[in-house]
Amino acid sequence: TRNKLESLVALHLDDMHYVHDIMQLQIKTLNSLLCEHLLNTLLIPLYVYSLDPSLEVDSPQVSVKCALFLLSQVFIILNHPPLVKQLKLYICFEENPNLESS
Repeated sequence: TRNKLESLVALHLDDMHYVHDIMQLQIKTLNSLLCEHLLNTLLIPLYVYSLDPSLEVDSPQVSVKCALFLLSQVFIILNHPPLVKQLKLYICFEENPNLESS
């Protein structure tokens, strides 16, 4: 199972690099949609909520260590300022993402 986990993480990180490449095209509408989708379907419900195991959420969770590792990779790979800002605000202050004001 360790090899399978390593393969899944590697594939996920490849996907993050692909998303980064798309964001580098600087298409504002596309970047906004990608950020919103990533925040609302992956980053907050899976990674951020997994940081606090006491939370009772309907979404799946990963271990705290895995969430921390994957979030660190998101901050390293996806250095798109509006995404990083909103994710940071949510983690630190639990503010709902609002990409229009970024």
